[in-house]
Amino acid sequence: MNSKDWMASLIPFNIAMGPLSTLVTLEIYDLRGGAVGVSYAMSAGTAASMLASILWGFALDRYDRKRVLLAGLLGTFLSLLALSFASSTAQVAAYYASASLFSSAVGMAVSVLIMDTIEKPRWSSAYSRYNMLSSVGYLAGDVGAAALSGFLRARTLDEIMAAVTAASVAWSLRAVPRSAVRFERESLLHVIEGFLVRLRVVPMFFLRLPTRSTFKPLRLLKLGRSPAAYIPTLFLAITVFYVSSGIFNTLYPYGLRALGLSSTEVFVVISAGMAAQALGYQLAPRLISSSGNNARASFRALLTRGASYIGIGVATRLAGSQAYLLGTGLTLYPLAAGIAFATFYTASNIMVFEVLKGSSEGRGLGLYSTLTGSAFFAGSLASGFLANRIGFGYTYVIAGLLLGGSAYMFRELENMA
Repeated sequence: MNSKDWMASLIPFNIAMGPLSTLVTLEIYDLRGGAVGVSYAMSAGTAASMLASILWGFALDRYDRKRVLLAGLLGTFLSLLALSFASSTAQVAAYYASASLFSSAVGMAVSVLIMDTIEKPRWSSAYSRYNMLSSVGYLAGDVGAAALSGFLRARTLDEIMAAVTAASVAWSLRAVPRSAVRFERESLLHVIEGFLVRLRVVPMFFLRLPTRSTFKPLRLLKLGRSPAAYIPTLFLAITVFYVSSGIFNTLYPYGLRALGLSSTEVFVVISAGMAAQALGYQLAPRLISSSGNNARASFRALLTRGASYIGIGVATRLAGSQAYLLGTGLTLYPLAAGIAFATFYTASNIMVFEVLKGSSEGRGLGLYSTLTGSAFFAGSLASGFLANRIGFGYTYVIAGLLLGGSAYMFRELENMA
């Protein structure tokens, strides 16, 4: 059996993860939990992911990687099964947080297993293959949920996704090889493909727990355009991006449903975004090359994403009809969540990878993970309250304007380089 065949055993898991956050949103809508209820659930999931990066990181250092992966799959299965029986917004939030906690173990274990079970010269192709398989799985999950949501309730879809995850448990039990505990997490910062995959599946991970000294580099922001301010400016720009993403991504599926689209139409819009994102990852290297450098590519991608957010917000506020919601959802949303996001994600994280390769990798990654995790958490938590206060359209506009601020900082970074 080919040494990379075991990665296919995780396709069912990725199919289940694709529509999960949208399913949670629709379930909260059915329970009349409101936009604030969605904020609580999504921020609980983010908090669980931050905890997971520490918990599973230590577990991977001490236990067989296959056991950690199987624990993650089994825990995700049980969380999805529990989610199908949730009868309150608080229960939905708790079970979603549990699913986020255990699903993070899968992504982290995979990133280590690739290095443990595949020869070093083939690491790049292995990470690329897993990235492709996971993208296909996520998209298939969204498309499948869109097809089924027209005649099945969100809870029934939860049960189906739990069954799909159970298939991954059984398949992985047979297919995934065991590996010796011989890997040190620092190696992830020496392989760009592994670093990008790890950040994609678990945006926050730590080589060591953050302390007060972790945040000392931020003091260099006062140096303005000095080259010494490059790293803190980069981290601040990405932090603003995550605040914006937390606001928009948390609220958008709920906003579509609350303003009149059917569950099927919501899934169609999200599926369009995922399809564009899969294409975006293929186009990103070419777009970055045509931009000249990573900072300029990030700047252009942020302007595109921010303009799309603002366009969706203006259309939502001024028109608000189902035709406009669906129209912007099938045009501007794929542009923002697909091409623009994939380009920004690739370019900005290559920049992070390059600045973290020095002697203070642990502190730098700890700072980056703490800032981005806290930023997404804050954005998620704020989104529902903003929507209740100023409406969906203006909240989307605010998310777009934040991206404009982040774009400005990337323009400054280009001048510092």
